[in-house]
Amino acid sequence: MFAAENGTQRHFNVEMQVERPKSLPRRTRYYHSQMDMDLLASGADYNLLPNTYVIFICDFAIFQTGPRLYRYTFRNRCDEDGRVLDDGHITVLLSTKGENDPEISSALRHFLKYVGNPENPSKDTANDSYVRSLSAQIAAIKRSRSWEAKYVLFKEIMNQQWEAGHREGRQEGLLEGRISTLQEVIFQSLGQYGTLPDSLVSKIKNEKDESVLTNWHLAALKSSSLEDFTNNM
Repeated sequence: MFAAENGTQRHFNVEMQVERPKSLPRRTRYYHSQMDMDLLASGADYNLLPNTYVIFICDFAIFQTGPRLYRYTFRNRCDEDGRVLDDGHITVLLSTKGENDPEISSALRHFLKYVGNPENPSKDTANDSYVRSLSAQIAAIKRSRSWEAKYVLFKEIMNQQWEAGHREGRQEGLLEGRISTLQEVIFQSLGQYGTLPDSLVSKIKNEKDESVLTNWHLAALKSSSLEDFTNNM
C-alpha cells in the first residue's frame, strides 16, 4: 500500500508479510526501487526525491538468531566510519514476535500483538485505543462484505426467476412473488433485533414498489440496529 504524508516529503509503502519470503531484504529493495521509478516517472528531479519508507509488518521473527526485536530500522551506512548515506531510503521491519517490550512504546507493542493474534488479544491489547478503533474498522469491513455477498446472491436468484417467468409469460405473477420475497427477506434481516413495531410491519407489507423494497432490503443488511434501519429507509 503506497501513501504520502501530507505536508512532508515522506512516502510510504506498507506491506503485510504473513509467511517469510525467500529473500526479505531483496524484497524491500524492490519496493524502494518501485517507489523511486514511480516518482521519477512523474517528472521529479533527483534532488526533489522524497524520503521513502518501506515498512513490512511480519508475523514471524525477522532473524533466526540474536535478540528478537519488535522493530528493526535500516539505513545505508558506511562500512569504514559508520556514517549514514543520506539517500532517503529507510526500511522498517516490524515483527509480531518481538520480546524487547520495555524498549518500544506500548502503542506499537499492542498493535503488533493484535496483528499477531487478532482473535484473542490480551486484555491490555484489547483496551488500547488504537487497537479498539482498528478492530471496529475490521468488523465493519467484514459486515460490509457479508451483506454485499448476501445481496448479490439474492439478486442473482431473483433475476433468474424473473427471466424464467419472462420466457413463460408469467411476469405479473412473478412480480408479485418478487415483492413478497423482498418483504420476507426484509423481515428476516430485521428479525435479529426482536419484535418489530406494528407500524413498521404494516409499512413494509403495504409497500408494492420493487425498487423501494430493494433499497429497504439493502438498508436492512447494512444496519446495525432497528433504529439505524428506520433512519435509512
